[in-house]
Formats: sequence, structure tokens, C-alpha cells
Amino acid sequence: MKTKVKLIIWIAFFGLIHTVKGQKTSLDFNNQVSAWLGMNYTDKVFWQTGARYIPALSPAWNTGNNKKLDAELSVNTYGNLLFSGSSFDTAAYNLKPYRLWMRYSTSNLEIRAGLQKINFGSANIFRPLMWFDRMDFRDPLQLTDGVYGLLGRYYFNNNVNIWLWTLYGNKNLKGWEIAPSVPTIPEYGGRTQVPIPKGEIAIVIIIALLIIRSFILIIQW
Repeated sequence: MKTKVKLIIWIAFFGLIHTVKGQKTSLDFNNQVSAWLGMNYTDKVFWQTGARYIPALSPAWNTGNNKKLDAELSVNTYGNLLFSGSSFDTAAYNLKPYRLWMRYSTSNLEIRAGLQKINFGSANIFRPLMWFDRMDFRDPLQLTDGVYGLLGRYYFNNNVNIWLWTLYGNKNLKGWEIAPSVPTIPEYGGRTQVPIPKGEIAIVIIIALLIIRSFILIIQW
């Protein structure tokens, strides 16, 4: 209850701030509001309605020499009401962190830590590299939960780039997974992307401690 009260206070605080800009710092506020209504015609008409609100606060500090420190703090809050005919049936609601990360970046380097979205391209329907998100191409808002981890990316002058990441504390299914992660076991991975005349080619290395993870899953089963 205390956590929810704190988050509600933060949302109210976000609503008082739109954009505060200084010479070397900035504080931007964005928000997303959506609503829905659906009906099911059977012997008795069932219908539901709901709304979702995602406020996002993005502070940034420019330290000079193309160096920048920025962050994103946002929550995902939504509620859903179900009616049976004209009578109220059930209600569901939730409030949880959506993005909570901090990033240090230069002209060639980026290091980001926290609850973040990690993906490898802009493909919408056929996404073989959908490892860390579960976006549905039918969703016009393209919403997806993030993962807790540390991501580092380095870009060379010839457009070759290297990704390294460590994930920790994630227990929900992500990407194409059929078994959830073990929160107490870190997952490591890397990716090297090289430009070619007709596009780009990438080599991916994943070290997920599969043996230990499988052994723990077997014990839990």
C-alpha cells in the first residue's frame, strides 16, 4: 500500500511538470493515455471498459565534450471494469514500473542500467530476434514490459558496433522463451553488428548458464 501511495504522489508531481530546461540540464515530461470499450453479445450482454495511463519523466545532464547522463522514470497504471448486462461484475487494476533506467553516453559509447527495453531492430511482424520484449504487431501502442539489466554498446567509426549485456532479477517470460528465467541467476550475452554492401550482418553470443538454469527448473518442477 505504501508503495502505491508513493507512486501516486510521483504521478501527481509529474502532472505539475511539463518541461524544465536549463543551460546544461533538462527535465521533460511525456504521458500516454488510452481507453477501450468492448461488448460480447450472448444471452446476456457482457461489456467491459478501461483506461491506461503511462507518465514518463526524462531528466538529462549534458557534461560537455559530447558526454551525457540521462534517465527515464515511468509507470504503467491501468484499470478495467466488467459488466454483465447493467450490473457491475468485476474490476481489475494494476500499477507497476514501466521504465526505470539511467544511461551514460558519448559519441561512441552507451551504458544503460535498470528496467529497460532491449531490441535489435525495427521489424514489426517477422521478428526472429525478439529476445527481450513481447510486442504484438497488432497493438497500435506497441507496449511491452522491460527487463532489468546492464547494457553496453560501442560504435566504431566504420559503423561496426558491439553490444554486451547482463540481465538479472527477471522472472517473467520474455521474447520467444517457453520457460521463465531464474531471478537469482544472471544471464549474459553479446552481439557484434557489421555493415555489408546490401545491409548488415550480426553475430550473437549468449551465455545464459543454461546448465545451472535447467537444473534449478528441474528441481522446482
